[in-house]
Amino acid sequence: MNTRSTTLIIIAIIVGITVIYYPNLKYKLGANIEPASTFIEKKYKINNISKIYSSDGIIVHYSQQDKDDILVKGPENVVSALKINKRADGLLKLEISIGDKFNYLSEKEQLHVWISKPNIHYFQAMSKSCIYITDTLRSSENINIATYSGALVKLSAIKAPIIELESYTGSNITVHSVKAETLKVKAFTKSTIKVFGVASSINYTASSASIDANNLYAHKGTALAMNEGSITSAINDADIKELTGGHISNSTNKKK
Repeated sequence: MNTRSTTLIIIAIIVGITVIYYPNLKYKLGANIEPASTFIEKKYKINNISKIYSSDGIIVHYSQQDKDDILVKGPENVVSALKINKRADGLLKLEISIGDKFNYLSEKEQLHVWISKPNIHYFQAMSKSCIYITDTLRSSENINIATYSGALVKLSAIKAPIIELESYTGSNITVHSVKAETLKVKAFTKSTIKVFGVASSINYTASSASIDANNLYAHKGTALAMNEGSITSAINDADIKELTGGHISNSTNKKK
């Protein structure tokens, strides 16, 4: 028997013993966990929040109303795995404990968090997390929204001096109404951003991704599509660049 065969046999024996005597180790190895059938809720009192970060399939429902409690609802074992932390810079981090990978069959089984706090101007969603904002998001400060790794952010409306939207790696952002002096939109690596509204100045960048802004009128702006990225826009005074397979379709007949 050669050395390679002996090594494979030893590994097989060790794995077999581990599975028999340490069955709970499967969670540490990243096995999927079924959400509990029992649903619970918790309330947290956290103030002075200016930023929200969500990850691991958490669904955030945000409103600018001022309420004391942050409400969490979901299957018992998912709620128990929630890590909630507020940093000194005002960032509220919402994550599922490291190593817990729940096998969700629907949004109902995911963790839902309701946050009603004014003055939040930064939103970041990662790893199939979702952030829903159903009322108008207003701010005298700049608003930044970013998505990564299959995450989603949906907003009804935004009004702010400067708005920045960024999506990466298969994530999505949709805004049904934008009103801004300056709007910056960047989409990368199979992500999608869809926006409607009005802006005085616009800057679009799409790389291996798509931006649908055909229903957002801008007085002036730039559009850069590269690496087979695509942009549809309505910029009156446009500086357009298409590189390495990028495509831009700009229409200026949609004035508001």
